[in-house]
Amino acid sequence: MIDLNKVTKIHKNGTVALDKVTFHIDSGEFVFITGASGAGKSSIIKLLLGEEAPTYGDAVLGGYNVKKLTRRQIPKYRRQLGVVFQDFRLISSINVYDNVAFAMRAVGRPRREIKSRVEAVLEIVNLSSKKNSMPDQLSGGEQQRVALARAIVNAPKVILADEPTGNLDGRLSLEMMRMLDYINKSGITVVVVTHADNLVNILGKRVITLDHGRIVSDEPEVRRSEA
Repeated sequence: MIDLNKVTKIHKNGTVALDKVTFHIDSGEFVFITGASGAGKSSIIKLLLGEEAPTYGDAVLGGYNVKKLTRRQIPKYRRQLGVVFQDFRLISSINVYDNVAFAMRAVGRPRREIKSRVEAVLEIVNLSSKKNSMPDQLSGGEQQRVALARAIVNAPKVILADEPTGNLDGRLSLEMMRMLDYINKSGITVVVVTHADNLVNILGKRVITLDHGRIVSDEPEVRRSEA
């Protein structure tokens, strides 16, 4: 599903953000990418979103080589992805239902399909009762669940979560991770960039750790029966 092969990213100012990074993520896998600030985590997210291309090496997701993407291909490429950001990025002027439906309208889904699917994903994230609420009427945890619903509503192949618990307290952070784990069990590949080591340890998933743009460890998932 995701392959990075000797990926190096050098910014215009000469800073090396990634240095010969290589890893493979299988379809349906749940992987954490961790590391201190400046380790290269954000650079990997930008590569996988198609916002940037490697300076050297290849980054491939769902059969698309990011370096070779044309401007015309980028929208189709991104339809494979659902993205959850730390700062939610909800549209403040529309309600919860429309924030989630927006993602489907953007790709031209029919109205009947939108209604059915939006109601289904709001139930998954336990927000059916809040569908008519405005974003500023929700708690931080509820806003992040709306962002998660929006990310999964088009049934993506991959969820990219960039510090999804950065603005949440411990209890809500664990709740968000449990929801991502539940979504992963439906077959969606989940990649979570985080510095929250406590959550990483609780879930026992595979962990790729970066330091100064290099992979310093790649620890496999811990089977619960072995933990």
